[in-house]
Amino acid sequence: MVTRQALNVTVNQMTNLRDTSLLHRPYEACSLLLGLVKDRIFLVKEIYHMQNVDRARNTFQMSGIDLMNAYEYSLGKNLDVIGIFHSHISGIRPSKKDMRFMEINPVVWLIYSVSDYQFGAYIMESTLKDVPIEVFRDLAFQHREEKGQLHVYYPKK
Repeated sequence: MVTRQALNVTVNQMTNLRDTSLLHRPYEACSLLLGLVKDRIFLVKEIYHMQNVDRARNTFQMSGIDLMNAYEYSLGKNLDVIGIFHSHISGIRPSKKDMRFMEINPVVWLIYSVSDYQFGAYIMESTLKDVPIEVFRDLAFQHREEKGQLHVYYPKK
């Protein structure tokens, strides 16, 4: 039996990522999602904002030094890098370049469209898979099994 997959984030984390994207436009914003993975549920604990060294409208690149610092930080917090976030000017589907990098970075990729005000999440598992986004009020609520206050965002095709 295959268990379902989901990206669990808080309202504040989503707001932070949206605001960061809007602040950096017209360039792509980028961040790492730090947290834990349990039973194919990607639980975001922290967001580690990165600088887009490309400073481009349709690509992003994180510097090697920034990546090393982020991984050291996550190790110190006993967290894993469970996802990569970046923004697009338009559309939430991964670009061809995104998909090439998704193949070598097998984590959830969260994309925000600044023109459409939408999020989409994906993972590459031999083929591109949509990942439902479950948004919780706070981290404590993420840990409970209650689903009453759950908002699920599915990417539009």
